[in-house]
Amino acid sequence: MSRTTERIAELVADALARLRLPAERIDNQLPARTLPPGGNTGGGYTPAPHDHTTGDITGLGEFVEDTIGTKIVAGTNVTVSYDDASGQTIISSTGGGGGGSGSVLMFAAALGDGTTTNYNIVHGIGTRDVIVEVYQAASPYGRVYPDILHTNSASINLVFASAPTSNQYRVVIAGVPDPA
Repeated sequence: MSRTTERIAELVADALARLRLPAERIDNQLPARTLPPGGNTGGGYTPAPHDHTTGDITGLGEFVEDTIGTKIVAGTNVTVSYDDASGQTIISSTGGGGGGSGSVLMFAAALGDGTTTNYNIVHGIGTRDVIVEVYQAASPYGRVYPDILHTNSASINLVFASAPTSNQYRVVIAGVPDPA
């Protein structure tokens, strides 16, 4: 920046500073007020306190649910729907990507007896390609990490370092059966 440009910038800054009143003078002369329409925060205005919740805003929940629903896009063999009564977005799939029947089969059970550390779980899904989740049956419902052996197409083995107490855990198994 040239010396002339710097001098002009200094003069403009000085002139603007002289046009403004000190902030403490403004704050002492004007009473606190709520913001006018348009939200001008200058001139000593103070926002009025409030304790609104999102539930106080009419239609906000429905608006958010509808907005989320428009952002979820169904792909091939997938449908997306929203159930207003339950407030749930439902994503479902038909057909299959891996040559299976396309139907996901699920198995769930409680496990634990206080003495056994090795559980043979017969799920009957018809494939070793299953997803297995084991979690605590009571709060905080945390995930548990036993050794998981995919022994055959109808069962898995869960091996724990120490015996779970009576019904301490839940096991959930999901998979798409191999085609016949």
